[in-house]
Amino acid sequence: MNTKLLHNTNSEYNAIINAIVSIVSPVAVIHYGRWIFLNTKSRKSTSIATNETLNLLVILDAKDSHSNEGDLINRIENRLLRVKKSSVLVHSLDFVNEGLSWGQDFFIDIIERGKIIYQSDRFLITTYFKINPQSKIQRVKDVFNNFHIKGLQFLHLANITYLSENLHVSIFLIHQATELLMRSILVTHTRYDPRTHNLSQLVRYCRHITPQIDKIFFTKGENDQQSIADFRSLQDSYISARYQLGYHIDKKLVRILLTKTKRLGKLSALLEIRLLNKLSKQFLIKPDKRSKIIL
Repeated sequence: MNTKLLHNTNSEYNAIINAIVSIVSPVAVIHYGRWIFLNTKSRKSTSIATNETLNLLVILDAKDSHSNEGDLINRIENRLLRVKKSSVLVHSLDFVNEGLSWGQDFFIDIIERGKIIYQSDRFLITTYFKINPQSKIQRVKDVFNNFHIKGLQFLHLANITYLSENLHVSIFLIHQATELLMRSILVTHTRYDPRTHNLSQLVRYCRHITPQIDKIFFTKGENDQQSIADFRSLQDSYISARYQLGYHIDKKLVRILLTKTKRLGKLSALLEIRLLNKLSKQFLIKPDKRSKIIL
């Protein structure tokens, strides 16, 4: 496949594109940094000359996006390990344009502030509008009251069932609380709500907004095998705790995961307060600003 690089002729970018197209035919590949989701005024240019994980959005044609998203991500990330450690998101162009059409911050920020390192002639972006800060403030409150409050309710029930030693019920409720609290963080900041119950995918998205989430679930770093195993047990509980005959989980592990999810709840509340403060300042400076961008 003949790849077309934009903005940068760095040979490392060529290696990245070649690795991706050996697995799938992208419509576009965009390199972006975590900072674009932090609501800062900074317009830093992304750089590949860094020790941080490489963040990529791989956009596919609709006909190529029916494969399992998680499988594609794993295959691309494994192939890219020969070049650089990466965190990859995979979405169809139709899905991206749908989000753009109703002002979804997640894709708007990536399109505007990321670096397009590859695109084909099929990469056509819809007209989109940026939502003003006043509207965002109310949306953040509504989303927070939905996801965060429900998450805390599940967490409360998880604590009750833990104390009564109904551990299979408790771990399932911890999973539900964790999922909702992660969605609270993600949706308040980006208006993006992935259609998945997979905690690994949700934590992948949340990392872009708050790297602190890794300090909650992977205490000693991403290579801490015990923390990874504990997180996998939490993820598997969504199915296993409900349907697996003879399901058993250690009480100590349930207590550990309960504590971590309580910390996640505190992080979610803190991030919501910070976001509302930032949006309030923006609203005072530009009360009725609304911009229209056509690409």
